[in-house]
Amino acid sequence: MSPLPDPRLLEEVGDLTHLIRRVIQAQSIISRSRNVASQYNVGKIIVLSRMAY
Repeated sequence: MSPLPDPRLLEEVGDLTHLIRRVIQAQSIISRSRNVASQYNVGKIIVLSRMAY
């Protein structure tokens, strides 16, 4: 038995780290767009409340 890991296993681990990186990127994009959306909603509420008065 050679101590070297199976190249297929290495490939899978590489795919996994790539996937995790993608997920982290997606989460940061989602949180950023959520911040923008919440700011937009606050602005919308302010405008609507001003129109109501």
